[in-house]
Amino acid sequence: MVGNSRLVFNYGAVSITGNVRTSNQDSAYVGPNLLVVADGMGGHAGGDIASTITVTTLSPLDTLASPRGILRARMDIKQATNALESAIEQVYNEIVVAVQKNLELSGMGTTITAILRADDSFVTAHLGDSRAYLLHEEELTQLTTDHTFVQHLVDSGKITKEEARVHPRKNVVMRVLGDFDLDYMPDLSFRLIQKGDRYLLSSDGVSGVLDDIEIRDVLLRIEDPEKAARKLVDLAIESGSTDNCTAIVADVVDNRTRSKNYSQTPNFLGAAHDSIQEYLESVIDNESSQVIEVNEEEENENEENEGKIPRIRNIFHRLTRRGVVVED
Repeated sequence: MVGNSRLVFNYGAVSITGNVRTSNQDSAYVGPNLLVVADGMGGHAGGDIASTITVTTLSPLDTLASPRGILRARMDIKQATNALESAIEQVYNEIVVAVQKNLELSGMGTTITAILRADDSFVTAHLGDSRAYLLHEEELTQLTTDHTFVQHLVDSGKITKEEARVHPRKNVVMRVLGDFDLDYMPDLSFRLIQKGDRYLLSSDGVSGVLDDIEIRDVLLRIEDPEKAARKLVDLAIESGSTDNCTAIVADVVDNRTRSKNYSQTPNFLGAAHDSIQEYLESVIDNESSQVIEVNEEEENENEENEGKIPRIRNIFHRLTRRGVVVED
């Protein structure tokens, strides 16, 4: 049996605006020990801001979970659970502050589905209707339960799962992370790490359109995680998805025998990527490609600009120190 300390994620991820929406309000983060999907609420002002706050706030947990991180050892389940809950509470507080600074953002919110490494296990945190799936020994299991009106109808036996997929109120979400919802504590679940397992995290632009048979078929047929994620997104668009589409596919592999093609570079996608890229372009000289130092006075002044994501400069500098990818 492979030692759990040698098991890591090999992942691929895709996030697109889609054919109907004018902007991408989904954000995602992928790293060796952490996967996150956040779907900014469609129709709510600032959904892209809410989802970006979410993934940039949770992303440092990837370092904390790493044997090369500042803790020098992976967190156990209790530490990982506490860390996730604390980070999600921080996200909630930052969303509230952002709305207080700019009332036009009132009502913004986001789903969150995250998987964090915890010693020999994974901890899953979930709010909303994004989803996490597990493909284990060719069997597909949905790890999360949608916090939606139609899921309530399914649970109460009033409609079937198939009827929920086409229900006129299928997009009504009951619980999210936003300034309007005080219940921001996520559903939590745990699973032992096993080599060969494949995980999928997706926004409802993908999982709300594709059924389990279609998802399982792609995850079984396409070995490369990036290509599998791309195929799921393409299928969702072909099937008529009108939303932003985000998919993360991650395989549990042995770090010693992993291929040179395995991905271990942390990355942001969607709205979070765009926000960081926009900042990057604003502070890098085109000729020298050197990051411009920002003094504290300028930092405070720029934080007051309406619509800006809180602490984006601090976030950026923290990410670049950790080698996070912030370009296409």
